[in-house]
Amino acid sequence: MRGEPTQKRNRQYAEQWLEQIRGMQRCAWCGEDEKSLDRKKLCAACVRTKRYAARPREGAEAIPSLPTEHERRERTRESRIAEKMVEICQGDGEQMETILNGDIFDVVDLEQSLNYVAYAVCHRPNFFRGKASELAPTFTVEQRRILAYLLWKPVLVDRKRRRLQMAARFLFLEDLRRAEQEPRG
Repeated sequence: MRGEPTQKRNRQYAEQWLEQIRGMQRCAWCGEDEKSLDRKKLCAACVRTKRYAARPREGAEAIPSLPTEHERRERTRESRIAEKMVEICQGDGEQMETILNGDIFDVVDLEQSLNYVAYAVCHRPNFFRGKASELAPTFTVEQRRILAYLLWKPVLVDRKRRRLQMAARFLFLEDLRRAEQEPRG
């Protein structure tokens, strides 16, 4: 009973803060805020990703019409990595949008944010194993969104730094799965 006026005041503050965060200008691809943007509303990291994605296409035009098998494979690999990097970048923006404006934001989403940070810091997935559900009654929906936003920001910085490595790893695993499913003969 004694904490109710404080909770109401904190809820209003959380709602105002969340609206302020939602109103920030952010990168059109990755959702990063507090960074300078170019004319197309992209941050510097996304501009680099966009340039990297354009390089394999430009390189494809420079290679003779009858490339060797190695050149063809390398060109395909580079273009697949570049496409995956753009996909990762835009997926990060979708994640930010979900955190800030998604229809439903529950404890599972908060736990996912905690696990993202735990993986970025100590490389252990599922580090918290249900601990966020214990936090559920402590925070309002707005407060959980703010907490998830604050937890996502350092993860986003880490993901931006490792985009090329992540794309190559995703494609490697994808190729392994495809090779396992192909019939041997």
